[in-house]
Amino acid sequence: MKLNRPLCITMLSIVTMVGRVSFSESDVIDRHNRKTQGHPEATSDTSDLTIKAYTELLKEPKEEMVVLKFSATWCGPCQKLNPFFKKTAKNLAKYKNKIKFYEVDYEEQVAIVKAYQITSIPALIVLRKSKTAPYGYEKESIIFNVDPIKKALLDIEKKVSQAE
Repeated sequence: MKLNRPLCITMLSIVTMVGRVSFSESDVIDRHNRKTQGHPEATSDTSDLTIKAYTELLKEPKEEMVVLKFSATWCGPCQKLNPFFKKTAKNLAKYKNKIKFYEVDYEEQVAIVKAYQITSIPALIVLRKSKTAPYGYEKESIIFNVDPIKKALLDIEKKVSQAE
């Protein structure tokens, strides 16, 4: 897989074990001076997931469920899915302690993409909080393509809303 924009990735260690990932002193530096660290807190119903934010997410799991959407700006189906993803996140914003939505840029967050072995986009991964998982979350499902992802988002919205 060759990326259009070159990235410089410095990783001391990446360990992948059955869908669980651990990062140590990781950092991503984008040569195109894009903002790649941190993520907006409470300014949106979805957040961009970076290596730093992902590491924090795994260290201190707060939400019962985390939804990761893998996409790219040049991907037509991904752009078609964006309004639906954001609408679902907005509809479930009141359940912020139960569920969190993250967007993962396929080109910029290569380490996260590789950790979950994402080979095509759009892709959606649902993580559930787990006391037995070594990193706090366990991969519940992975879904590819627009229509199955839309169906999964509708199912997630229904389950979370009914659980209240």
